[in-house]
Amino acid sequence: MGATLSFLTTVPLGRRHDAADIAPALFPVVGALLGAALAGLDLALEPVIPVEPRSALVIAALVVLTGGLHLDGLADSADSMLAPVSRERRLAILDDPHNGAFGFIAVATLLLLQWAALVSLDDWLRVGILLLFPAAARLAVLPLYLLPRAKTTGLAATSRVAFSAGAALVVSVLVFAYSGALFFPGGLLLPVAAAFGALVPALLALRRLGGVSGDVMGAGIEFAQAAVLLAAATSVSNEWLT
Repeated sequence: MGATLSFLTTVPLGRRHDAADIAPALFPVVGALLGAALAGLDLALEPVIPVEPRSALVIAALVVLTGGLHLDGLADSADSMLAPVSRERRLAILDDPHNGAFGFIAVATLLLLQWAALVSLDDWLRVGILLLFPAAARLAVLPLYLLPRAKTTGLAATSRVAFSAGAALVVSVLVFAYSGALFFPGGLLLPVAAAFGALVPALLALRRLGGVSGDVMGAGIEFAQAAVLLAAATSVSNEWLT
């Protein structure tokens, strides 16, 4: 657990872990912890800060808690996969630490979508979604471990050794149960929405890169988070989650 928490968050654990120690099946568990922190922050700020800036602070807190890890993956993936160049050049761009126009646009767009969706939520719908969406998004990338690798090196390739389909299945059941407990029965659709969100960059990566990478998985998490938040926002008018 320590290696996974250290990798996915900026929580100081006092020791350095190897990439091979990362357990992908624990990603949703870390997501649930992040969700609890975000919900607690939002409730603490509610009496003193209006919903628009409070929502921005909650999204910013998630970026800080994760060290911008997934946003960095989103930016690198966008720069690589949207560039009109060869596959070999795209893979080289994927390893380039500098961000280009496609990356900045992708990050700005996803953050704006997440913020706008969160602003529309209030009361229990807001609290429940804050508790859930980081966990559902991190569950959504687990199936991507079954897809071909774009590279034989990198964190995704290394942590794939520790991927367990059985453990992933168990944690999937737990996340669906968690979602159903928060919003029954409509909540059972939220992890599905997250899965469709994560598939967007993954399918593009299969076409443009020949496989997925750690950056693509990071992009998948950001897309999945936006998908859950947007799905929840649709409930404001038709109340399918309440």
